Amino acid sequence: MGGNVNYYTQFFKNVPPYLTFQFFLVSLKLNLKLTAMSKEKTLFTIEGKIFEDESRVVTINGITLQLKDVAKVEAPSSPGGFSWGYSGSAPYTLAFAILMKFIPEEQWNSIDSKMRHAFERDFIRGWGNGNFMVEIDIIAWLNEYGYKGEIAFVHVLQKVS
Repeated sequence: MGGNVNYYTQFFKNVPPYLTFQFFLVSLKLNLKLTAMSKEKTLFTIEGKIFEDESRVVTINGITLQLKDVAKVEAPSSPGGFSWGYSGSAPYTLAFAILMKFIPEEQWNSIDSKMRHAFERDFIRGWGNGNFMVEIDIIAWLNEYGYKGEIAFVHVLQKVS
């Protein structure tokens, strides 16, 4: 493996950083597409914690979801934050926040109400009312749901290996 590292180091030595990053993103997207087409599972760990002050935090592979990310696209249906274990506006907002991490920004309009409710029904509703940790193959779910767009989850994929 050391030979491969040296090869890539030499290959990228004279390449401008922005092109190296673009190559990296293309490689990750291709890897995700190939994984999505294979029968191999790509599990992502989703964890929810409730603190003493009743605040809640949800992470995917250690990356914290932010309500402000949802607010960039639309007014969150639950301005108070994320929640789980039932069907309602806070779990619906959480479903959107999770799906936004797997679908590229230019395709967020494909995350319609039907998709959010399906994700909420299939997963979030069953996570109980307390702290939780689950492993989900979200890529497989998107494929089963019928999502035809690109799947790219760059910043969480880096922590998967």
